[in-house]
Amino acid sequence: VFYESLHLLGASKWRLFAILHHFTSLRRHTFRLDFTAKELGGLPWREQGEWLQALPPARHLGLLELASPESWRPQFREADAALRSALANAMQTPDAQGGGLQVVYVTMVYGRMNRYIESWAARCRLLGVTNLVMATLDAEAYALCTEHHGQQCVRGGISALNKYTLLLIALQMGIDVMWLDFDVFLVRHPGAALAAAVSPGYDLLMGYDFESDCLCNGFFYIRSRPSTVNWLFQLLRWLYDHPFEHDQRAIGAFLNYTEKVAATPEEMPAVPRWHVFD
Repeated sequence: VFYESLHLLGASKWRLFAILHHFTSLRRHTFRLDFTAKELGGLPWREQGEWLQALPPARHLGLLELASPESWRPQFREADAALRSALANAMQTPDAQGGGLQVVYVTMVYGRMNRYIESWAARCRLLGVTNLVMATLDAEAYALCTEHHGQQCVRGGISALNKYTLLLIALQMGIDVMWLDFDVFLVRHPGAALAAAVSPGYDLLMGYDFESDCLCNGFFYIRSRPSTVNWLFQLLRWLYDHPFEHDQRAIGAFLNYTEKVAATPEEMPAVPRWHVFD
């Protein structure tokens, strides 16, 4: 009877199976992460971002090296090395360019966008943006990145969640991060403008759409603080459990701004000090 009922429903005018099949195309990601829970939320310095940043730059880097044992998985060691390399370059960036910030820029690329890796890397060199890490989500992207951008390339699988995993690792290392979608064009070095935007003491800055009054996650900045580490970890965990929700909507909801998602009050972390880019 059950077998015949399925055929009956499938042939009905309700188009139930067609609708269910359509739902699979709405899934934003699979249940797969390139990093473990410990790597994303249990690194030794996760609560000490402000203290690490107050140290002399060489001391900060030295402590990160001590906290990077050979026992870490190869994938994590690659991410760790790329972030430390970018941080070292950020520390050497003149204040006139970098605005005095020790920030690492992160982007992500794969598939049809791979053709722009060479020009993206060249543009960064021209502007003096040497503190950029590329998350490369297929073999071609990684090969092109290492050829044109050097060692600040991290391999990973294709997932919308990889937009946040590298950022979360960096924040636990005492590294402030600025995310840039790969279709962003840098007109000039963003350091000075970023420094001016964070100077009021904000720990998170979001892109903003003035036409529709909503946040844009195509570019955003996060300062390494315990509140932001917890906020991003809880956001990533919620997104992992809800693969049909758009991450940009979830960010708006988790910042208590315009958007609503199906998260309970208990799932919502404390909102960090945040603002939008002017």
